[in-house]
Amino acid sequence: HLLKVDIDGWHPRRRPKPRYGADLKIRSLDLVGQWWYDVLETGVVKGGGDFPSIPQCPWSGEPKVSKDMIVTSVVSFARKQLRREWVPDPGTLFKRLHKLCPGITKARPKNQGGYDARSRCCVFPALKECRRSFEKAISCEGLIDWSEVEDDDN
Repeated sequence: HLLKVDIDGWHPRRRPKPRYGADLKIRSLDLVGQWWYDVLETGVVKGGGDFPSIPQCPWSGEPKVSKDMIVTSVVSFARKQLRREWVPDPGTLFKRLHKLCPGITKARPKNQGGYDARSRCCVFPALKECRRSFEKAISCEGLIDWSEVEDDDN
């Protein structure tokens, strides 16, 4: 019977992707990856309880978030984790974030909307696109069940 089974296209190192694999990959991500997953899941870049002067930035369209707020948000997220992990320097943090979402662009806003004219910002693509990029970056395309977010275009 086994001699008659068609195994064209089969390779012993190519395994099917089970649905439970995504949560294992998410839990084993580094600090920046887990923070980015939390942002994508909630649809909010949180300023952090440790820094009450920094507001939360809800996702709407293509949000523009200052780099200082992103760093502060990652630091706050790290403090809330059970496992203490080293927070990377800003250069490493933004390189890692760009690998998780290559569609992020840089901007330097004018002195409007409360931003300092010298502060640099990241402009994120739409939430749906960011989620798709994240899934692709961790090799879990279509395996993550995302929560519905108010301004989500899903």
